[in-house]
Amino acid sequence: MKEATLLFGDSTVNVSLPDRTQLIGGGDGASGGPRLEPVADQEAVVRQALARPLGLPHIRELVRPGARVLIAFDDPTVPSFGPVRRLAIEAILEELAGAGVPEENVNLVCANALHRKWTSSELTSILGPDLVQRFGQRLTKGEFRP
Repeated sequence: MKEATLLFGDSTVNVSLPDRTQLIGGGDGASGGPRLEPVADQEAVVRQALARPLGLPHIRELVRPGARVLIAFDDPTVPSFGPVRRLAIEAILEELAGAGVPEENVNLVCANALHRKWTSSELTSILGPDLVQRFGQRLTKGEFRP
């Protein structure tokens, strides 16, 4: 048997898996690959990424003033270091405002694929109370129905 520690909600759970099991992870060390460490200043790194997009135009070049925009973000099952979702959304909102897109024209959706819908308190824990309150009904939870 292969022993592993898996993310489970806000904590972890230790499991025993058949030896043939291949664990694949995203920088958390679970797959046996390198563990990615958090950066010291997430906000600066997010803003740098938006300032220098790889192979794409800047956000301000992709939208027109007054455009309607949907920002999809990953659900809480995707581990992250710190408030990266909130930081990214806030930085994108600033870019959009600079391009003439008012915040009232922006909706947020939690892209939860086949996972259950997340509660408001769970979304507040990853986005912060300010974003959740500001967006209200414009913050939705994706729902997949086969």
